[in-house]
Amino acid sequence: MRTLRTSLTSVGSALALAACAVVLPATGTVPGSAGNGRDADQWTYAESLDVTSPADLPHTALPPCARTPLPRGWVARENARTGDPSWRPVAVRSQQRVPLYVDVPSTVCDVPVAVHLGGGGHMGVTVRAYRIGWYSGAGARLVWTSPALDVPRALGPSRHGDSMPSPRYPTTVSLPVNASWTPGEYLIESWDGNGLAGFASLVVRDDADRGGLVVVHSNLTWAAYSQYGASSLYKGADGAVDRRALQTALQRPVTGAGASRLVVGDVPLTQFLEEQGIAARHIVDTDLDAWPSMATTATALVLPGHSEYWTRRMYDAALAARNAGVNIADLGANEVYWQARLQRDVQGIPVTMTVDRTLAQDPLAATHPDEATVRWISSPLNRDPSALIGQRYSAVRTQGSMQVWSLPRWLAVGTGLHVGALVHGVVANEADGVRPGSPATPPDLQTVLLGLLTRPGYVDQLVSTTYYSARSGAGVFAAGTTYWTCDLTNACPDSVAPLATQDVVRAMTLDVLRGFAKPRFGRSHPSTHAVPRDMATARAQLQPAAIGRYGV
Repeated sequence: MRTLRTSLTSVGSALALAACAVVLPATGTVPGSAGNGRDADQWTYAESLDVTSPADLPHTALPPCARTPLPRGWVARENARTGDPSWRPVAVRSQQRVPLYVDVPSTVCDVPVAVHLGGGGHMGVTVRAYRIGWYSGAGARLVWTSPALDVPRALGPSRHGDSMPSPRYPTTVSLPVNASWTPGEYLIESWDGNGLAGFASLVVRDDADRGGLVVVHSNLTWAAYSQYGASSLYKGADGAVDRRALQTALQRPVTGAGASRLVVGDVPLTQFLEEQGIAARHIVDTDLDAWPSMATTATALVLPGHSEYWTRRMYDAALAARNAGVNIADLGANEVYWQARLQRDVQGIPVTMTVDRTLAQDPLAATHPDEATVRWISSPLNRDPSALIGQRYSAVRTQGSMQVWSLPRWLAVGTGLHVGALVHGVVANEADGVRPGSPATPPDLQTVLLGLLTRPGYVDQLVSTTYYSARSGAGVFAAGTTYWTCDLTNACPDSVAPLATQDVVRAMTLDVLRGFAKPRFGRSHPSTHAVPRDMATARAQLQPAAIGRYGV
């Protein structure tokens, strides 16, 4: 079975609606130019090589169940179990019939998790836990079902100034996470008399092992885009950008565009990994912030389709991992874009995320400039993510194709590609691109796929897929489009990528994941510098079909 399309009514419109809140560059203004943090002010790639890992926050002792390593071959045995296709999420709406959230984004074996249900007045609601995987194409396995529950009536979140607080729903039931809950990605769903009524994400971690692939799920990005309570970090209840929230509770339902990013960006990658029998450990953004050693002890970090919001501890952890030889597979775009600040409770649980977006709105910017919640490329941060992933954000609402610019032999296996070949329709939603001449661009960056995006009255933008080998021996791959992961399972809501392109994406991703499962992959597979000299050079060498559009 080849395709596993997620049934998500209106998910495409939710993604497009959120994208509208992003301000596009005016004529003559390039992201990273004057007024937005000049390239001349950016740190260099060489400076990024000196970043070391932050210390781990305190960690409670693991229960005995969580200290048991998974046996060899566990992925195949797990996915030989019976799946249940009824898991597929409900339509992505800002208000679900029975919204819910869990009190922590991740847990381990023998640590139960509280589920908080809202909506009020519903009788006979059940909570179901599904483990995401392949399961012969079913896409998930039903692990646990609650008894019938009555949901007490409770008010949803009311906006307090510029904050979206938690609705503080009462604990309705606890998830008995035990050895039958194989580590991985889970959807926790509410079901009423009319069917699936709401869902939330939960990761069950495997903290007993070290090394291997570690998938970092983007729970901060989901929270930023969540429209529960009508407002988000992008817009107010009336749709006005200037009335957006500046702070959001992390113990809050994830709906609307936030939910769509979860099921379009993260779920397909998990399913693809398990379809291919590739073992991976799963964590979330806030785990990486708390315990950077999860990155530095991995063989490879894997970032799903859209990982936009990063704390400084996350950024430093990823750089330190790269500097220690840990491979990084970035399978998305618009990565490492905003700095976020977390607030944790006395138990260390992340409860709030702040993103003020401008220096004028951030009360800590003057006294603690390194903590300013602005774009990473902006002053006073000036930390171009190109120094980590090889490229940075280019454009939103994109449609286009890319041309093979150069092709490492190891990355061509199973693709049928050659230099000059076109990968039609691979660019969609948001895109990243290489920055010729930027001091943050790695010196041995190899552009694999390249395209050009245009918009009348605006400057042209490059979109690219890149690879480089770091001095430490780490290999770093960046896909360059947010629809890369959903093309793995034919789950993109409005993609124009033909099946041939999806086959290329699957083959290339498999090459990356299998390769990056080997420590210090870049040492045995060095990159060759291949970056267009400038925009004019790129345009002159690209076929017309590799020139697409943005802002559409």
